[in-house]
Amino acid sequence: DATTYYLEIVQPTRGGAILGAESGPQPIDAELTLTRKIDEGYHAVGWRGDIMDLYPNGDSLEVIMDKPRKIWLAIEPNIYTITYANTQGVTNLNPVTYTIEDEVIFNPLPYIEGWKFTGWSPASIAKGSIGLKNVTANWERVSNSVTIGGVSTNIAYGTEVTFRAPEPWVDVTNGTQIAYLGTTFTAPIVTN
Repeated sequence: DATTYYLEIVQPTRGGAILGAESGPQPIDAELTLTRKIDEGYHAVGWRGDIMDLYPNGDSLEVIMDKPRKIWLAIEPNIYTITYANTQGVTNLNPVTYTIEDEVIFNPLPYIEGWKFTGWSPASIAKGSIGLKNVTANWERVSNSVTIGGVSTNIAYGTEVTFRAPEPWVDVTNGTQIAYLGTTFTAPIVTN
C-alpha cells in the first residue's frame, strides 16, 4: 500500500521561482501551499500541470497530494513601449516594443533634404532594462562648401545663391559642377 505520491516541481527557467515545496515524495493527502515569486520585468501567465482539480488563488496554489502531480509556472517577460521623438516624419523601422531580455540597438533614419541624422538619444536599450523608453532622433543641418574664385564658404541647403564670380564653374565639395557664371541656383542635397 502506497503512503506517498510524487510531487514534481518544475522551476521556471527565467523570471521567477516556485516556493513552498521541493520535488519529491509527499505523504498521501498532504496539503501544500505553493507560492510564486516573480522577478521584476516579468509576469506570471499562470500555474500549469496536474492542477485541473485544484483552484489557483493568484500568487498561491493549494495542492492536495491525492495523486502524483507535476506542477510548473508559466512566466513571460513584460512588454514595454518605445516612443520616438523628432523623427521629422520619416519612416522609422526601429522596434516599438522591447522586453527585459532584449538589447535594442537603433538603426539610423534615412536622409532628409537639408539634414543629416546624427544618432539617437539614448543610442540603445541595454538588456535588463525595464519601463517605457523615450528615444529622440538627433539631426544636424547640412551645408555645402562652395568655392568661388579660390574662396570657400558654406551655404545651407535651400539657400538661393547668385554667382557673379569671374570663373565659369562653381565646384561643390562632392565634386559636382553645378552652375555657370551668374546663374542663380538652390544649394544641392548632400547625402550622408
